[in-house]
Amino acid sequence: MLKVNTENLVRYKGKWKKKTVVAGRLKLIERNKETPDVARVEKPTTILRGMRLIDPNEVNKNMICSNCKKQLSFNHIVEEKTMGFHYIWTMRCDTCSTLTKCHSSKSHFNDGAVRSGAGCNALRKIAMCIDMPVLSEETYKRYEREIGPLIEEAAKDSCRGAAAEERNLVIEHIDTLRDKL
Repeated sequence: MLKVNTENLVRYKGKWKKKTVVAGRLKLIERNKETPDVARVEKPTTILRGMRLIDPNEVNKNMICSNCKKQLSFNHIVEEKTMGFHYIWTMRCDTCSTLTKCHSSKSHFNDGAVRSGAGCNALRKIAMCIDMPVLSEETYKRYEREIGPLIEEAAKDSCRGAAAEERNLVIEHIDTLRDKL
């Protein structure tokens, strides 16, 4: 029969554990209850992952604290809101702790995807490959509804122009066409 040395064991959370293991866990619990280390608290954490499409001039204009007019940093982003490929970042100022909103570009309208004709899935695949936030299908459809009538009108104008040009060419060369037919 196997003999167990019980003098090095103690019951912890209903199970037998080595005294050294329990002592280490209790030390860790006590250390976490103490006031946190200043260096750990002040180390900024960023919520951004992946790449973004931005207008550098617009971002540079927007990354100024609305209260103390100091330059803000991407390291102090508290929240990110995406609208297609337009981003709104809420940043906390180092100096006065004021929250300021910063836009990634002037325009909220992302019509390049619709104009390219590639479609939502193709655009999503490209965005995923370069580790960008993905455009939702609802957002894509909204842009498509906004830009669709404009594209359709431009196509109709182009067709009208082509038809008028064709008519003028037929009128100019009516004698040649009559002879050939």
